[in-house]
Amino acid sequence: LKAILDKEGIEAKLYTSAPGKVNLLARLKGRKPGGKLLLLHHMDVVPADPARWPVDPFSATVKDGLLYGRGAVDMKTTGILQLLTLITLKREKVILEHDVLLLASADEES
Repeated sequence: LKAILDKEGIEAKLYTSAPGKVNLLARLKGRKPGGKLLLLHHMDVVPADPARWPVDPFSATVKDGLLYGRGAVDMKTTGILQLLTLITLKREKVILEHDVLLLASADEES
């Protein structure tokens, strides 16, 4: 995420919350102080117990028209859409009243 944001000229900072847990915060500045819009998603996926899955959770398996796999439909799409929102606002030179922030959290549980 940071490499993409850097390439687009969008300020992004990394914050380590625990060993191996890095959060990303990006910001597009608005004209006015005060209110902000926060786009928030998490990047981790919860542990998977293979005994509770109908297929191997550590492989991408299509069964009965559904995609099975640990984290396959978690918040990945949300994160990509939020990233694209920031990129589009920047590329289109949208004048923002307030800051728009993107927070990609390393761990949804903490």
